[in-house]
Amino acid sequence: ARQRGSFEIPEGGKRKTGPKTNFDFERRLVEALQAVPSLFGEDGTIQRASYAQVKEIARQVQGEFKDDERVQRLSFSDSWVTEILTKNELRKPKGGQRKPKFKSEKAEGMIGEVKHSLLEIGFPGNVVENALRPLHRYMESRRQRIEKRSQKRVATEAENGDTEQ
Repeated sequence: ARQRGSFEIPEGGKRKTGPKTNFDFERRLVEALQAVPSLFGEDGTIQRASYAQVKEIARQVQGEFKDDERVQRLSFSDSWVTEILTKNELRKPKGGQRKPKFKSEKAEGMIGEVKHSLLEIGFPGNVVENALRPLHRYMESRRQRIEKRSQKRVATEAENGDTEQ
């Protein structure tokens, strides 16, 4: 962190604004949350449906900090709960569910299975081929894009290797 005047500026260049964090309150809240196993899902994180319970536990812990005005002013909004849980790794960060990567080998295998099933049922071969043509085109264009990217990468690496010598 850089220093400017009498205060520190974090690496990002911005100071955190808003109320200061009471670490004792947060630590006590996390301990209280961990003491309630029913809040946690199979993956060990607190689910969105449990936010009401988290807020209730936070209010109980808030009562233990009657002398701290900052803690008494907390309103326990959903965004506050999300921030506390994420910071303490009790919740997945945003983007928790990602689309699975497309696997062309698996798709090609599935296309073959569908084709075989349709032919077994009695669909004419030309109908099956016409129905699967868009998939074949997509698979071919995807294969070409992947090849193009890898050729570009190899060319770039070769250029960088030549200039370093």
